[in-house]
Amino acid sequence: MNLYEWQAAFAAAYKERHPYPYDLPEFMPSVSGLGKCARQQWYRLRHLPEPAEPLEVQWQQDEGHDQEVIIWRVLRNMGYAITTQKRNLPFILDGAYGGHADNYATGNDLTERTYVEAKQMNYRRYSRVYLRGVQAGEPVIYAQLQATMHATGIRQAMLICIADSPTAVKSEVRQQMRYMKIEDGGYVHPLVYRELVPYNAEVGLSLERRGRGLYASAKASVLPRRELDPQAMEQPKRGEARAKHWQCMQAYCAFRDACIAAGPGGAIIEQHPVLRRMEP
Repeated sequence: MNLYEWQAAFAAAYKERHPYPYDLPEFMPSVSGLGKCARQQWYRLRHLPEPAEPLEVQWQQDEGHDQEVIIWRVLRNMGYAITTQKRNLPFILDGAYGGHADNYATGNDLTERTYVEAKQMNYRRYSRVYLRGVQAGEPVIYAQLQATMHATGIRQAMLICIADSPTAVKSEVRQQMRYMKIEDGGYVHPLVYRELVPYNAEVGLSLERRGRGLYASAKASVLPRRELDPQAMEQPKRGEARAKHWQCMQAYCAFRDACIAAGPGGAIIEQHPVLRRMEP
């Protein structure tokens, strides 16, 4: 077996490394996908074939999962009481969506039981969250936090972000601070960011309606209307209203060709509540 054959065998075996930590009913959306493009999620829920993720992407995901174990240990050392070492604490909001919570914590500076979500990010995503907060910097993650709290009854989330490239993060954050005219206090921590996110009932209910709409449209095999999905709309030019014309904003989507060929679709899905409020 030469090097290339061995690498191909390694990649094939690596794909079988981890079983999915929980099972959802057929056509039920995952909580992590509620803030993403509705049509992209619809195609996935309908089990349309898509290319497997590259090995490097899967490797990065596993690195993030391994980081979680370290985070739980550090939080315990800080005086937090952590629910479990396991990473799958599943839940289902019947007829809407399902998923898993990374962990729950109490103690230290937490005044109530708190849902903990850990994310490993590249330097650009990390910098956005560091400077703008998760709601403006990563609306998809914000939707995941709110939907999880809505389904589990938890009223506070603690987001912990780990930078995958601390040196690049430090440079990017300081550059963005200059661009945004934010004063540099003299030190930017390059590794970890924490944010406490309170539950927002309005956003939670809106995401529940979005999940129910996706679930119903996938079961009925009715494609969502693309012009109503915020991630599939072109950013408005100055003085123009959003959605005067449609252009897919996904950097990469395995379903792009099928989506464009399918036309506007018919099912009306609740828009992402955060992005909707950000529209002009």
